[in-house]
Amino acid sequence: MRRRASFLAVMATVPALLCAAPARAGGADDAAVLWDWVARTIAMVARCADHDVERREEHLDVMEQYFDDVKDAQAKIEAVLAQEAARAGSRSPARDTARRMDEALVKARAALDEQNQGHDIRFVKNVCKGLPTEYRAGKAPFAPLAERFPGESRTIGIAGP
Repeated sequence: MRRRASFLAVMATVPALLCAAPARAGGADDAAVLWDWVARTIAMVARCADHDVERREEHLDVMEQYFDDVKDAQAKIEAVLAQEAARAGSRSPARDTARRMDEALVKARAALDEQNQGHDIRFVKNVCKGLPTEYRAGKAPFAPLAERFPGESRTIGIAGP
């Protein structure tokens, strides 16, 4: 009977733990959403640089400028993910965070490559052709993170427009 009572006591604390968990992990979840979007955008520009030979230099310029645009957000995302890794007991939060962010980049590129396998010409025509113009206009994937994801951006401290 003693075991059952302690099991019930533990089960009584579960709702409180579940309510507390999102507030603690929400920043990391929001940071992961933001980084996933950045990773997918980087993967798209990298694929364009690889497959659109005529505009390769333009795409590389867009990539460089995009990195400059998101570097502050990237630092905040990295800090939030590192804090979460430290809370989770990581021995090397910075290394684990870098690995996690790199994995997101690799997965985004692999997914894009798989999705467009055998359709390189269509990808270049439909996506890559207007990419530099979209970047300059701040459209679609290049819209500021705080505009595209206002809640997530606010949670980790990225200022809005």
